[in-house]
Amino acid sequence: MRPKTGERVWYYQTSPNDPFDYDAVQTPVIATIKVDGKPRKVVMQANRNGFLYVLDAKDGKLLAANAFEKVNWADGVDLKTGRPKVNSVFHDAVAGKNVTVWPSVSGGTNWQHVSFSPKTSLLYINALHVA
Repeated sequence: MRPKTGERVWYYQTSPNDPFDYDAVQTPVIATIKVDGKPRKVVMQANRNGFLYVLDAKDGKLLAANAFEKVNWADGVDLKTGRPKVNSVFHDAVAGKNVTVWPSVSGGTNWQHVSFSPKTSLLYINALHVA
């Protein structure tokens, strides 16, 4: 958002039509990291849904979305559309079938904050390994 006007510049939704309560409660981290060998200002979020999202801070373009914890409800995230590639576990859960979902309703992480080191360019995540 532009602070002076309140105008929304961009937004990104991590789990559209979310049946697992994977709301994005984690604090986003703004950092400069190397992308394709060049420094780039990004927004990173370790999401409850088990994926770590990296977006361009300027325009919200999805740069990466990789699982940091065991995930079985989606086979990844489509970088072009930004949407999870949901699979049979997701569809069976929505249909009311009894399934085991990774991560659990607590998420791959929850309210715990991540930490980014500009010296090492590493992001540290307190993950929850529960189905």
